[in-house]
Amino acid sequence: MLGAMVPSTRRRASVVCEAEGRLLLVRLRDPVSGVEALYPPGGAIEPNEAPAETARRETLEETGVKVVVDAATELVDRYPFCWAGVDYDVTTHYFAATLDEPFTTALPQVVDASYNLGALWLASSEALEALAVHPAIASSVARVLGRARRAVWRTHPNASGPGGTLLAIHDQFRVAAERLVVMVARDEEPGWIARAFLPLAQTLHHHHHAEEAMLFPMVHRRTGVAPERLVTDHEALTAAIDAVGRSLASGSRDVLRSALASFDAILVAHLDREEALVMPVLLALEPAEAWALIHGA
Repeated sequence: MLGAMVPSTRRRASVVCEAEGRLLLVRLRDPVSGVEALYPPGGAIEPNEAPAETARRETLEETGVKVVVDAATELVDRYPFCWAGVDYDVTTHYFAATLDEPFTTALPQVVDASYNLGALWLASSEALEALAVHPAIASSVARVLGRARRAVWRTHPNASGPGGTLLAIHDQFRVAAERLVVMVARDEEPGWIARAFLPLAQTLHHHHHAEEAMLFPMVHRRTGVAPERLVTDHEALTAAIDAVGRSLASGSRDVLRSALASFDAILVAHLDREEALVMPVLLALEPAEAWALIHGA
């Protein structure tokens, strides 16, 4: 009997470039299946080429757009991918980037592979939904986009107010969740994992209650947008927390690993989504005014 085919390995780099509330994407058509989908610009890393340079070069080749890559935002992810009938074991280096030229929705024509149907700027929320056909890619793009946004928000003059406090709290949640994933990957004892998880779960419950009682109503009053999706996220997180609790009681490391991975993904996606809505509101206000409005003054 022939053994299973081993996927070909592929090492590549991609850019996550947001400008004027839009993400830069390319539309590609699979040469074999004919399926079209949107992707962040990027491509294969050449021998002796730094991943950040690949991301910059491939973006220019695929879109005609010159970008400045921020190497400090690098995120590396590994995932399976099928292209042109070939299964690949892909490792992609993602980088946030800013434009090295004035923003315009009119993109230049480029000479590239025939499967490249052209680049476009798409509203960031719509872009993340479009990328969701490939969950691993969508998750990495969202995480890098969050890193880039947080770097900008932290430099805002009003970041000393509740906006900066919210970012600091969220950073602690992200670190704690990532630590749990590392702990289970190292096969640490469930008892130690439970000791790390339970305080995080309790803090999240208290944090969500405070947000729904004070922060979300203030955002609703300022924007006219009811943050219903964020409340739904809280419900999904509560369910994910309960699932981790059950997995700890089950004694199964595989069940625990799956539950913690799901919890981490739901938590990070929610934090990114919440910050995208809430941070512009908080940073538009002087710190004292923002605190007063949150407390209902």
